[in-house]
Amino acid sequence: MEEIKNTKRKRKSHIIKNVVSGDMFNVLWIKYHRYVLLLFVLSICYISQRYYVEQTVYAAKKMEGELERTRMEYTIRSSELMRLSKYSSVEQELKKRNMPLVAPQRPPKQIKMN
Repeated sequence: MEEIKNTKRKRKSHIIKNVVSGDMFNVLWIKYHRYVLLLFVLSICYISQRYYVEQTVYAAKKMEGELERTRMEYTIRSSELMRLSKYSSVEQELKKRNMPLVAPQRPPKQIKMN
């Protein structure tokens, strides 16, 4: 019974000694180096993918803001054009610029073909 306890103590002290000295990591590296390299490559891929996604989201947000601003400009220009194209607005502009153009008094004649 005492021999079992002594071997367990020796084993525990041996494990602790290997961890502290770094020998355990050498053994693990030799045994599992392929898996460690795989994990390293996968972590690099994960980090780069996350960076790419963040850049894409940032660009999309920036484009949304620009699109909103462009829509607002379109609405302003459209309403201004509608206001300026009214008959009364055109007449006022002509009077401001002293142009001799006058609106016709009678409607145009229709030409009918038989």
